[in-house]
Amino acid sequence: MSATATAYELAAHADNALRAGNLDKARKLMAKAAELNGGYAIRAAHLGEEDWRRMSVGRTLVRVIVKPLVAAGCTIEPLGKWSSTSYLVRHSPPWHMSLFMGPVKFGKALGVNAARWTDPKELEYFQFADVGLPFGQINYTTQTELEEACLQWRDVLLISVLPWGEGEAAG
Repeated sequence: MSATATAYELAAHADNALRAGNLDKARKLMAKAAELNGGYAIRAAHLGEEDWRRMSVGRTLVRVIVKPLVAAGCTIEPLGKWSSTSYLVRHSPPWHMSLFMGPVKFGKALGVNAARWTDPKELEYFQFADVGLPFGQINYTTQTELEEACLQWRDVLLISVLPWGEGEAAG
């Protein structure tokens, strides 16, 4: 079994232990999952904490990630206003870059995909495993965790992905 599959399984067992009221076991399992896949680190740090706020993925994404990226030179496509089908683009000739982000298909994770090119027939994708996120996603279950996931993504995008999108080597 791969490390990623093992991490997913450990996280599922941690959730089951938490539902059963065994917080210590849940924390240990989630910590092991986070060691194998950094996408679980935020969940491990906050497991068992209560946050009764309603999750607002779109608003949090815009406030924490989209606005700073627009300030850094990205533009929102299409139509210049963020929605669930929007993406960000940035041009630093001769390079072009696109960033797609949002909740993953099965929920409770925020995913990002980044591509760059000088020739649109030859896309290159950012390898998020190089920054400890093998699947380009960070898991969350509460608004607090979502906010931290967005902060982590913002930092990864500003520090690693935007320079890569201008032609620098990843890493």
